[in-house]
Amino acid sequence: MLNTYYTVKKRLLSVLMATIFLFCVIIFRLFYIQIVWGNNLQAKAMEQWARSLPLSAERGRILDTNGTVIVDNMTAYTVYVRAKSVTAPEQVAETLSKVLDLNYNSVYSKVSNRGISETTIKRQVSAEDVSIIRSQNLDGVYVASETTRIYPYGDFLTQVLGFVSVDGVGQSGIEAYYDKYLAGIDGKF
Repeated sequence: MLNTYYTVKKRLLSVLMATIFLFCVIIFRLFYIQIVWGNNLQAKAMEQWARSLPLSAERGRILDTNGTVIVDNMTAYTVYVRAKSVTAPEQVAETLSKVLDLNYNSVYSKVSNRGISETTIKRQVSAEDVSIIRSQNLDGVYVASETTRIYPYGDFLTQVLGFVSVDGVGQSGIEAYYDKYLAGIDGKF
């Protein structure tokens, strides 16, 4: 009887020691996460929640000697998706692929990839397509406006005027030569 008393006591003591050890491990882990990793994790959280979106400056117009606009800007839109906010990826992918004339499988892979916070679906989308997308009230789909270059006279003086890249950087002609004056200063939202 005395022998069983000591074995029960040993078992209770070992269970108590294991419980104390587990609590010590948990408390140490919480201390390590909050104190050692705290600033790093807080910075990552702020980066995810308070992310700023770039605002592209409107590129300057080019006029001839009479003041007639020969190169101007037009508003275009960029459609992007935050996959973590999408509640119905099949519906979103189907709607975007139809409206934007894109491959369904490609759009679906972007919409359902939760490992990436934001994915651009298509740039330089027309205002009509954007109004259709906005009317659908799709969760996780966002639209940003940007400017694109238009040449009202078509191919007139194309060698002299030059052109810009999709990012609005002058590539040749007047667009490249006076790029630092025409580019403007970008901002953030």
